Amino acid sequence: MDRTEARETVLTQAHERLGSVAAGLRLTRILGIGSIGTTYEALSEDGSRRAIKFFHRVLSDDTLLRCRWAAEHVALQQDLPEAFVQASQVQHGAQGDQFLVLERLQGESVEACLLRRSLGLPPLDALPLLEQLLEVLDALHSRKLYHGELKVDDLFIETGGRLRLRTLGALGRGTDDNAFAAAARHDRFSAGVLGFVLLSGHRSLQRRSLLELGDSCERGELPSLEQVVPSIFPPLSSHFDAWLGAEELPEFASAARILRDLQRLKQEYAASEQAVLRAVRTRL
Repeated sequence: MDRTEARETVLTQAHERLGSVAAGLRLTRILGIGSIGTTYEALSEDGSRRAIKFFHRVLSDDTLLRCRWAAEHVALQQDLPEAFVQASQVQHGAQGDQFLVLERLQGESVEACLLRRSLGLPPLDALPLLEQLLEVLDALHSRKLYHGELKVDDLFIETGGRLRLRTLGALGRGTDDNAFAAAARHDRFSAGVLGFVLLSGHRSLQRRSLLELGDSCERGELPSLEQVVPSIFPPLSSHFDAWLGAEELPEFASAARILRDLQRLKQEYAASEQAVLRAVRTRL
């Protein structure tokens, strides 16, 4: 089956499931169709809403993807930070479908937020999201876990501003110190690329992993943050240029260290903005 046929089959099966019941929940609408699964809004008899993610049937013969799907959700049994979306273990439907029952999040994806703000987010909106991600990474790394494959589309902003992670990526546990150190460094680098994307609105490679986007940065395909956002607070621009440099500096050696520095920069930026406002009011 070629890609076009597979895509049409996925769409057909996705719409055929609407109205059916899985795990006592009725599928009411499609929330999204991804590379390995379709996610639905699901309604229980008491009116509460959940989400259900079905593995694409057309991929059932693909051993690699089947293993990826299973491996991604074995980790659900681990003690993960609360930012990760809660999900059941993999369940099986009457027709052999594999699916997960998930939290139904209220809010919007980071991708949707960026689409509304083509020039990127103001620093005081972007930095709190990045701080939350660094807190998640610090919690993972302290348990010798790593995410491994952060994507912009996997991040969700709940109503109220809480950042949630909708997938587990290539979540793994470090058994070898050198391999874990490299994986944790990739996570931190990906977080820096996310900051660049949030502040600049640069989304051309958005659906690829942030690590891949970072590779583009190292090859010189991404400009300095100051070039994209000339009005950016200079210390912030310098911070991200150093963060995304080819060689890791000591101040970027842990998520906790980066978080502290970023919080300090946010405070400095907020103070500079207040100083500008006071100057404007004085002139008026």
